[in-house]
Amino acid sequence: MKRSIIAVVAICLLASMVGLLQTARAAEVTLSADADLGSGGALGSIAPTGTGTTADPYVYAFSSGGLDVGSFKSFANTGNSYTLNLAGFDITGVSGGVSLSSSRSAYGAAVPAGNLTILNAGNIAVGAIETYSNASYWGQNNNSPAGNLTIGDSGQRVGNIRTDAIDVHATFNGSSGLITIFGGGDVLIQTSGGTAGDVNGANWTGAKGMNVNHDGAFNVGTVMMYTTSYANSAGSIVFNGDGLGNGASGAFTATSLQTYSGHADTSNLAGDISISGYQSITVTGDILAQSLSADKWNTDPHGGDLTASAAGDIRLLGQINLATSRGTAYSGHMELTATNGGGIELGDQASPGAVGLDLNGFEYLYFNSSRMTDGNPTTNGESVIYDNILNFAPGGDASTPNAQLRVEQDVDIIYYYHDDTVNASLFAGNDFGLDPGTYYIQSNGAIGLGLLAPLPTGAAVPEPMTLSLLALGGIGLIARASRRRRAAA
Repeated sequence: MKRSIIAVVAICLLASMVGLLQTARAAEVTLSADADLGSGGALGSIAPTGTGTTADPYVYAFSSGGLDVGSFKSFANTGNSYTLNLAGFDITGVSGGVSLSSSRSAYGAAVPAGNLTILNAGNIAVGAIETYSNASYWGQNNNSPAGNLTIGDSGQRVGNIRTDAIDVHATFNGSSGLITIFGGGDVLIQTSGGTAGDVNGANWTGAKGMNVNHDGAFNVGTVMMYTTSYANSAGSIVFNGDGLGNGASGAFTATSLQTYSGHADTSNLAGDISISGYQSITVTGDILAQSLSADKWNTDPHGGDLTASAAGDIRLLGQINLATSRGTAYSGHMELTATNGGGIELGDQASPGAVGLDLNGFEYLYFNSSRMTDGNPTTNGESVIYDNILNFAPGGDASTPNAQLRVEQDVDIIYYYHDDTVNASLFAGNDFGLDPGTYYIQSNGAIGLGLLAPLPTGAAVPEPMTLSLLALGGIGLIARASRRRRAAA
């Protein structure tokens, strides 16, 4: 009898669970066609609140089930803004098309696009997301700005994010949209098959930039936040992979980062680039944050600054250009920090000398590598430049080192690829007792005794040659007990 009662109870519980599951599935919004939200239309069974303006967007509040757009999209092409509040549920869609949009295109008219906001979501895995304004209109006063894209907020992060691409660009008289992402996991701008996609924030009247604060890995193709118009500046981009403050847990990979200002007539500013909170950083293509401006108009033109730090290796394989036409003093600076035994590499080890590192494109370059030859954090760190170094101005002695190359400690070494057909000046003899091709560089931005030394021929990774270099000429580069220790973790 007891077994029969237990069996009946179990069947009832199972039936109840199945019923709840069916209810949750039924409550999920699944698109069978594109959902036009431009006039406040319903999204499935959900009617919006709000009026669709920037200050009072249409808000679609989910209570259960989430959103599956499939191979379709939700969109508003009237300039109205909308918000999806997912109540913790997921957004899914088929890779290969556009899943979410507030973009707008028109001929002969001003077409401002609306903002698109995603709040309180779980995981997001969709096709492309677009808020661009593609106007064929020559007007004034920024008549055709793109919409802003916001995913999550600092108080309620979304989960993992994967989207094919993001497009917030603007043409003619319009600024690009601002991208703000708060996530608790990976942010992958790539297809479901793993092919990296682009972020397009190129613009006509100024870029607003991109700020990604999450906790995990980041992958993207090319990030375009440049400007090509006069009297306007490019957008800055900030990536933080340790938004939760619990330590780096993923790699940063990108094809190219572009925050340059491409108009020569006015004092445009290039955008800054900041990357931090990742286990490693790899950019396989170019980093372009130069300003073509040579004129002074209201403010001085300036190249963008590049700051990158990782709990491991930093590898920048392509061209790096932070210059401005107004002169080196107005160019951007680059500061690279690799902790936990990580190294810093500029240029492609598989193709050394393929890209020149032109020092005229920088205010200065700072290297803080924790890769060591002898395992002693009070001695030296090593960085490698696999490119030909162009426009190097060697110092004559310890009192006049090179001002543009800088290291964290006075015994750190930067090894360089020695193609003497390009780096002829780096092979000239010198009078301070070191091998030809070895020069003093600055330490921590001040006068110091760091070294620039040729990479041993055929060496894939610098050989442990530090001690022999330090002994040459009795220059006394001895680690002092008072020297700042590197972070061991």
